[in-house]
Formats: sequence, structure tokens, C-alpha cells
Amino acid sequence: MAYHTINPAISTAYWDSLKTGIIDPGYPAYIVSASVPPGGVPASRWALWVSALNYATGAALGEGILAGLASGAGRVIVNEINASLAAKITDANNYLNDPNFPARRATAYGRYTYFVAHQATGAGGYNATAMRACFLSAFAMGCPMAVEQYARAQHWCTGIDWSTNDPYLLNFFLGNGYGNTWGTGSPAGAYGWSYLVALRNQNNYSGIPLFIVFGVSDQYVAYGNINPGDFIKRLHAIWNRYSGFAGSIGAGWGGAGGWVWRSPDMTTTSRDVRFVEAFNTYSVQGSITPPALTC
Repeated sequence: MAYHTINPAISTAYWDSLKTGIIDPGYPAYIVSASVPPGGVPASRWALWVSALNYATGAALGEGILAGLASGAGRVIVNEINASLAAKITDANNYLNDPNFPARRATAYGRYTYFVAHQATGAGGYNATAMRACFLSAFAMGCPMAVEQYARAQHWCTGIDWSTNDPYLLNFFLGNGYGNTWGTGSPAGAYGWSYLVALRNQNNYSGIPLFIVFGVSDQYVAYGNINPGDFIKRLHAIWNRYSGFAGSIGAGWGGAGGWVWRSPDMTTTSRDVRFVEAFNTYSVQGSITPPALTC
């Protein structure tokens, strides 16, 4: 499932093409917002945004998830699994999975999703004890994960510690060199999509899907002479061509998600049009051919 985050107080012009080009045709994509989204988005395609930061305890977060599921939203998505929130989120999942209160599990199982901080945020790798416990408690509740793949056009052009251009993208996507023919991965330890896939599969949760969210705002896709729409397309192309997980952004899962469709994070209302072009080319048609980029 693809998750596209908006601010319902900001003009629908920043994201309305996502609705007409992806949601209305029936692909399983969701508009994420903290209140009912405008623009005629059906409740079944609204994911209520819940922040773990807004709850003092895991039990309170668990109750917040239950309340969200009772709000009429198609799903609840919780922001976010990272090192600083891992213990609280583990407690929330265990609260919902308490065998003494089976109604909680029956209500919540498989109906909420977590955003997952990728290697650019947080401290400590996915292999840290608290992070592992957090993921496993979420998988035990049937929770899919929406992994934040917020690669930056600036780093594609200028590089960071480990690589530039397309090797930078693959290193960023996979992390720690897993399945990676272009280097040893980022210096951020065991952060990375491939590690999360392995953790899921080794613990018999392979049926729980993992999804991708690309950064689409100016801080991620705008730099120098880079065309932001073409950079979004190149993210899709490199993922399809080299990651080994092209199906994760396939049309059957609604394609990739996007963070974040609103001003002042982006200075154009046409980027959603370019994203739909990317969806049709790379998620529907499965292309592996990237557009040219000029820094």
C-alpha cells in the first residue's frame, strides 16, 4: 500500500492528481492526514496520521490507535519507528496484543501501519535490541511497514561519505551493502531495507508487506539544475532495476508513497502530475529505464 502524506488545511492542488491518477482507478494507495482529507477522498482510502510523540505511554498510544480505527479512516498509520520511540511503540503493540483483552487484538490486527525511519534519522541500527523488539512486536500484530526512503538530489549530485549518483541511491535504499553490487552501503550501520526484510523473513513474518515512501518535497528532490520530477522518476527506475524488490513499488501495492505533498515543503503544484507519470511508467509498466539528470 502506498501512503501519501498531506496537510488537509493546504490546497488540494498539491496532491489532487494522486487521487485522480492512482486512487480513483482503484490502486491501493492512501492519503495520510491527521483529519478527514478534503477533495472527496473516500474514507476507505484515508489513513489517519497518529504521532507516537503525542502519547505519554505505550498504553496511551495503543488506545490512540484503537480510537483512530473507530474514526472512520480506512487505516491508521503511526509516525514513526525510530530508536527514540522504539520502547514506547513496543509497549503499544504489546498492549494491543494482550491475551487478557482479545478484543484489542481483534480490532487492531493488520489494520495499522508504521512509518519507519531510515538510515538518515535516529540513532543506532535496526539490529539494536530495542529496535528488534519493536519490529517483532509490530509484526506480531500484522503491521505492515512504510519505510522512509528519503534520498536527496543534492547527494546524488555531490555525494556524501560513501558514493554519488546511482550507487548512492542503491546504497541508501538497501543499507549496509545487502545485495548491493555498488559498494559497502551507508556508514549508518544496519539501517536499511534489506536488513528489515531479513528480520521479517527469519522470524516467519514473510507474509507481512513492506512498503516504500520516497521524499518528494523540495529538500529531497530539488537541487541545482536537477528536474525534481525526473529525480522522482530516477528513484523509481533505480529501485526497479537494481534493488531486487521491484514488486514493493508495483501497481498491485499502489506504487511508492510520497512525503510530503504540501506547501511550504514544495514550491509547485504540478509535482503530483510527475509522480503519477512515474507511477504509470515504473509501477504499472515496470520500466527499469531512468531519465537523464543534469546537476
